Amino acid sequence: MKILAISTQVIPTPPVNYGGLEWCVYNHVKGLADLGEDITLIACKGSKAPPNVNLLEIEPPGDFALGEEKAFWHYRHLLPNFDVVLDHSWYKWSMMVGDYLPVIGTMHSPLPFNTPPPKKFPMLCGVSAQHSLYASKKLMVPVRTTWNSVDMSLYPFVKERGDYFLSVNRIDPNKGIHVFTDWCKRAGVKGTIIGDDKMIIQDRAYPETIKKQCADSGGLLDYVGLASHEDKVKAMQGCRAVVLLPQLPNYLEAFGLAAVEAMACGKPVICTPNCGLLDIVENGQTGFIVETFEQFVGATRAVDMIDPAACRKRAEKFSIEAITPKYRDMILRVTSGCRW
Repeated sequence: MKILAISTQVIPTPPVNYGGLEWCVYNHVKGLADLGEDITLIACKGSKAPPNVNLLEIEPPGDFALGEEKAFWHYRHLLPNFDVVLDHSWYKWSMMVGDYLPVIGTMHSPLPFNTPPPKKFPMLCGVSAQHSLYASKKLMVPVRTTWNSVDMSLYPFVKERGDYFLSVNRIDPNKGIHVFTDWCKRAGVKGTIIGDDKMIIQDRAYPETIKKQCADSGGLLDYVGLASHEDKVKAMQGCRAVVLLPQLPNYLEAFGLAAVEAMACGKPVICTPNCGLLDIVENGQTGFIVETFEQFVGATRAVDMIDPAACRKRAEKFSIEAITPKYRDMILRVTSGCRW
């Protein structure tokens, strides 16, 4: 079976610093290659492939829409050489080739388009149960669910707890960073903020606002901004809990990769009940689901009761070893004629 996996043309796969989708694609192809599949990865220039994975680097990183469109016209002629295409890109240009080629389109944003693609069987996948349900209703087509996978070896487990709460998000209003700073100050708890404030930012003034809030917190809040993977993991290992507050209804957190990463390190997660996070966080067992400031305060007081080992065990359900066989089973069904 010859498999083609398509990543984005925005940042390298895997990402150097910030980047969730690109890590997920890297982990998927790594898992499939480890199971002996013949797999080729299409990504932007500067990307790296796991062992035994063929790599095609096409466009320079940078542009969301234009980069993917230009890349498509470079690899379009190669598509008939594969038995199945796993399209993880933002806009899924591979679906334009028609029904002769099976394309599984995994969506990493709420919706990659506003109307169904021009295919009899679009074969779309969400990355969480709520995400799939949302996309199915909006596009009026069947949508299956395929969870993202995480390389557990990149997130060493620790039992020790730190004294600060950690926000690991893109520095964007939809991610609720301003809610995190407000709630930490009102609750009188220490907070640290890590996340992309340079590359994938819509409101350039927002990170500056968050920086000022931290500077005016009297030492309660620490702003780090964009950090390396190694520094992010150290921050996760050193915190009391990771806090993720994506804001409904304006933003849908399709999966919530940082929640799995945090629990892999043995850390509970405090989060809003936003879509994919509900697949990951078990309320009261591996973290707390909160909607109000009062609930957040209760969670900060109860978080030390969460067993770090339970967090790690939950994260392992999203490991490469756990997810890849299920992912491959779906691919095999498609190559055998299954459609949706």
